[in-house]
Amino acid sequence: MQNSHPSDLMVPPSAALPASHSGYGNVHYAYAVEEEQDFHLRDYWHILLKRKWWFLGILSLVMVATALVTFLMTPVYQGKITLQIVQDNPSALMGGDKLDPLGAITGTSEMDRFYETQYKILQSPTLAYGLIDSLNLKEHPSYKEMERDNEADSGEVIRQKYAQALLLQIKVAPVKKSFLVDVSFTSTDK
Repeated sequence: MQNSHPSDLMVPPSAALPASHSGYGNVHYAYAVEEEQDFHLRDYWHILLKRKWWFLGILSLVMVATALVTFLMTPVYQGKITLQIVQDNPSALMGGDKLDPLGAITGTSEMDRFYETQYKILQSPTLAYGLIDSLNLKEHPSYKEMERDNEADSGEVIRQKYAQALLLQIKVAPVKKSFLVDVSFTSTDK
């Protein structure tokens, strides 16, 4: 018999059996057992030490990029208030205690419509015009900037555009299962 190398003895099972052979019979297989390698925390520490300059370089690059993005971002300020909306006279609602046929069809009640109306009022142009007048926002730099950018427009058109811009900054969020609503105003001007 010829000298055989251990790797010659490793034969996959499908190649060792003839097609007509249904069992393993006397065919012997020799498989090399690979040793399992155990990795410990100190092995990872040694890998980091070997590549410490790559690690430190990437870490400092990420920190510098984060600092630049943070300092170059325009700060955004937000004022928030929680309001309680209640009906002074609940019986004044249309329908009172009577069954509301429209509410039965649409799945809403008079109270739901009342609160939806209040939320819409908080987001209405009328409220924005009231804010412009009561806070004298025509003297604010952002209003003056809008006047400069829209010189061809009349004063009323500029006032409408400014009111629309104000309404885009107002967010009305009802608090579920309560009479409360959160109203917030977001701006880059503190």
